[in-house]
Amino acid sequence: MAARGRPSEAGPAEHHRPCPCATQGWTSKGAFRACRRGGLTPEVFPGVRIDPESGLAVHAIYLDAGGLSGDRITVEGEEARHALRVKRVREGDVVRVLDGCGGVAECRVIGAGRSLELEVIERRAAAPTAPAVHVYSATPKGPRLDQMIDELSQAGAASWRPLGTKLGVVDPGEGKTERARRIAREASKQSQRAWVMRIEAKAALQEALSQAEGEAIIVADGSGAPYRATGAAAVRLLVGPEGGWTEAERAAARAAGAVFASFGPHVMRIETAAVVGTGVILSAEAREGSVKPGWT
Repeated sequence: MAARGRPSEAGPAEHHRPCPCATQGWTSKGAFRACRRGGLTPEVFPGVRIDPESGLAVHAIYLDAGGLSGDRITVEGEEARHALRVKRVREGDVVRVLDGCGGVAECRVIGAGRSLELEVIERRAAAPTAPAVHVYSATPKGPRLDQMIDELSQAGAASWRPLGTKLGVVDPGEGKTERARRIAREASKQSQRAWVMRIEAKAALQEALSQAEGEAIIVADGSGAPYRATGAAAVRLLVGPEGGWTEAERAAARAAGAVFASFGPHVMRIETAAVVGTGVILSAEAREGSVKPGWT
């Protein structure tokens, strides 16, 4: 998983030749010019192309599903204001437009006034990453929930659901849930995800433990062995409260056929365990060859 501005170890997108920007050191204008001299397409990491004119990573814009139709796209409201005032997008710049449902369009800015007028250069549909990691967790206190949603989105989780447990102390209301959805959408732009992480309704433990075809259920708990790849099409990761699981909850999980797994040598906070668990699962499944290429 590459940070913004750093190279990825996974290599460039499959339709590009290898690029020094993606394989050597920090992205720089020097590396950018070297790529251009060699006739290569510079990239910061797979799927995040740099503008061939400026040498900078393209800005991502989010539009609701259905907003990518046609050869011209008009961006208005907060998305346009942010692009124009904060990101300083100007005519001639290349931007990436995402609809959060797999739609991706590379566009060139042909008008930058009160709104952005875009001309579509390339349009494609990106498949979600498999396996889909669905995180069910107790809700962290205060701003730690915002942090968890942001980082789960970056890590590649497909969805998050608050989980009702015996020792959980936070019950997120509608306001927190809507805020989590906004954060997930913003995080998808930052990480340039083609699919926005879904924020779903609270689930009781019994519901979280109900088996679904092709889905593995993993309980994060220090009593388990280190996580091993399952090869399942989807993985449901259950993370308990900071007070831990009760013996009755552990017994219910075992009876449902859930697998207990450890994700590190130390006790973690909810938000840490959820993000680390997601990363470990996707990494382990990738080594077994079950993760499909593409963006989440």
